[in-house]
Amino acid sequence: DADELLLIFDALAECIHQGVFVTDIAGACVYTNTAYQQIRDLTESEALDSGWMINIYADDLDVLKETWSNTVNLQTIFSLHYRIYDKNGTLKNAKQLLFHFCEIIKFLVILGF
Repeated sequence: DADELLLIFDALAECIHQGVFVTDIAGACVYTNTAYQQIRDLTESEALDSGWMINIYADDLDVLKETWSNTVNLQTIFSLHYRIYDKNGTLKNAKQLLFHFCEIIKFLVILGF
């Protein structure tokens, strides 16, 4: 059932060293694993909803939103390099991959450096 699948997904996501977050079709974050929180320097509650966009470099945010929208509309896979700030103001490069996952979890995003 769906609850069991989500428990399995959570256990797997916590075992990998890549950051994982899940969004709904509108791009609102509904889940992050611990690695994602560490990579992005966000708590789980800070990342939820549209919070995952808060520390993205301003010049990259419009491109990210447009790419996200096109990806959702076309149900394609994307790879996009963009920059984020940590809480100390250090600029980091990030690469985000988006995969259509399933009907229960609409999108799975893996973030790596």
